[in-house]
Amino acid sequence: MSTTAKELLPLIRSKGKDDKYSENLCKWVKKWAKQRGNRELTAAFLHWSSLDGSHVDMIHGTTQMQQFLLGYYDDDGWFYGARLSSIVGGAAEVYAFPLSFKTTPLPDWFDGYVAGGKCFIDPEHRYYCERWQVAKNGKTRVCEWCGGVTQRKTIHRKVVKETRWVAL
Repeated sequence: MSTTAKELLPLIRSKGKDDKYSENLCKWVKKWAKQRGNRELTAAFLHWSSLDGSHVDMIHGTTQMQQFLLGYYDDDGWFYGARLSSIVGGAAEVYAFPLSFKTTPLPDWFDGYVAGGKCFIDPEHRYYCERWQVAKNGKTRVCEWCGGVTQRKTIHRKVVKETRWVAL
């Protein structure tokens, strides 16, 4: 989906932090629409490296959400936008990413987000704890947004007993 912010906003309108869609992302898209009107909104993957400044390496703690950008390509080829991680975190600022920073457009990203919401951003279900419906037996839980099921698994270790949720 190639879209403008004004077209996207009604599809991802958030009702609050417990909603399927990110409240901060919704606010950012709304602000983008107000400031930039009908300029096309693009999702892109940023490639960079601490070694050469132009390719992504995952060695230095970069999360995948930090590698996704939302913004637009200008006529000069630069990408103007913000990192998805800072948008979702509520502290996004728009930066200009020069041609030396390789970016790859992700034309289907917004389709995925409209369909999956925050579960599309966080497929491992590590964040957004408020989305779970725990079964009465307390052994399984279901994501209220995407239907994903995890089961409770107790891991016995010599020193520490640990309980965690694992995907079925």
